[in-house]
Amino acid sequence: MSYIGRFAPSPSGPLHFGSLVAALGSYFQAKSQQGQWLVRIEDLDPPREMPGAASLILETLEAYQLHWDGEVVYQSQRHDLYQHQIEYWLQSGQAYYCQCTRKQIKAMGGFYQGTCRDLTLNQPDN
Repeated sequence: MSYIGRFAPSPSGPLHFGSLVAALGSYFQAKSQQGQWLVRIEDLDPPREMPGAASLILETLEAYQLHWDGEVVYQSQRHDLYQHQIEYWLQSGQAYYCQCTRKQIKAMGGFYQGTCRDLTLNQPDN
């Protein structure tokens, strides 16, 4: 399998210098391995997003000659894909519903100990 590098900025504003450095490192690592470099926009927090920021970020990458391979992926457009995978894991027994709260897990020492693994739980209402 060939190397795949990724850059996944959040569109909360224009691309800042630290993110540009991260993009450069990811890009050059992928290209040094004759791999692909993918861009995924992490647009899952609408209150923090700035209108037009995703386009500005992509324009900045292009201005620095950082050309991605394939289509730009927008996380907000992938919910159905993720839900399908979750359903597969649940049906195959590779995942289960957990009813534990963060407070309960913290009381267990901060690590989930599989409390709900063997329980028969109903699917939560969506």
